[in-house]
Amino acid sequence: MSERGNGVATGALDPIELRVLIGALRAACEEMGAVLIRSAHSANIKERRDASTALFNADGEMVMQAEHIPVHLGSMPAAVSAVLARAHAPGVSWMLNDPFAGGTHLPDITVITPVFADGSLIGFAASRAHHADVGGSRPGSMPADSRSLSEEGVVIHPRVVSEEAIEEIVAQMRQPAERMRMQSSGSSPAMTSGRKPPTLPNASARISAFPPQLRISPGGFSHSISHSML
Repeated sequence: MSERGNGVATGALDPIELRVLIGALRAACEEMGAVLIRSAHSANIKERRDASTALFNADGEMVMQAEHIPVHLGSMPAAVSAVLARAHAPGVSWMLNDPFAGGTHLPDITVITPVFADGSLIGFAASRAHHADVGGSRPGSMPADSRSLSEEGVVIHPRVVSEEAIEEIVAQMRQPAERMRMQSSGSSPAMTSGRKPPTLPNASARISAFPPQLRISPGGFSHSISHSML
């Protein structure tokens, strides 16, 4: 904290603290993206890297983003705003792809996880990734002759991520049995469910080393492994 000449703290960050915080936030976003890519089954994410991650404050304002897909990051604040007024709890994530709720095209599914510190909501971790098929009238979704969103694929309005929700959505896509098998056999769930979020190796140790302003729950980091092969 900066101090006046009389030694009284002003509450403002000095330039060194600011740079440390910026670097830590950027590293968190980059790590989210790296884990998302490594844990994915889909070539769209693992090879094409059609995915993005970002961190937001409790008011839904983006505070940091990784260097990923610009069109994802440009619309992601609107997706966070779509769930901002909902009741949030630790370990409970939200998902959506609705273009009228901050989504882009339907294959881009967004997962938003609230981040808590000492029981208080301090922000959100969000990731968005392109999925190979989300239903619709043609394989791969989004046929050029679509006249409605339902013809392009399944529309996911903002909803809590749960096993039941995943099963309901996947049932409307092609090869649902294969997609559910990927979820059950992979090293991580297709999307973070209402169960205790998985944690990255040494995540707690890394977080405890951060300045107090940046200490977030391990779920904020492990959130990035929420996408698999849908």
